[in-house]
Amino acid sequence: MKKTTLAIAMGTVLLVGCTTKKEVSTQKELEGLAPETIARVESQNKETAELAQNDFRDDIKNETSTVSGEYTGDGYYEVHDGTVKEDIDFKFVIENDVVASFEMLGEASVPDSAWHQELFMEKATPKIVGKDIATLEIDVVSGASATTEGFRKALQDVREQVSKS
Repeated sequence: MKKTTLAIAMGTVLLVGCTTKKEVSTQKELEGLAPETIARVESQNKETAELAQNDFRDDIKNETSTVSGEYTGDGYYEVHDGTVKEDIDFKFVIENDVVASFEMLGEASVPDSAWHQELFMEKATPKIVGKDIATLEIDVVSGASATTEGFRKALQDVREQVSKS
């Protein structure tokens, strides 16, 4: 006797392994099958539903998983009417999607930039630490608007890294 396998997809039952494939798509058509076949169909329906539910739970878990780790964001801004490009990098420590700490890396190449960067760190740190990395927004820091722009580019770089992890 040939073994019959039932495959269920999108509410349609497909009998595989018979001499011919028979598609059963309505309850009425199921009524003509042997009781043990109907029992197998119902059992597989239940298993398929459970597997689909588990897959959905896994998808939700992946979508809501938290991010933790250290990330370095590369940014830059222009000073002196665009004649000087100032690189500015930040290291973010993220714990459960929240910025636990961040620091500016490197030193300014232009003396004026050093002062603006210090001002930015002083005013921006309380607005950054403790915030969710995905929704973190920062207004322009008065007196350090170019540095703020460099920070935003670094933040975008970190978000791209996080989305790939």
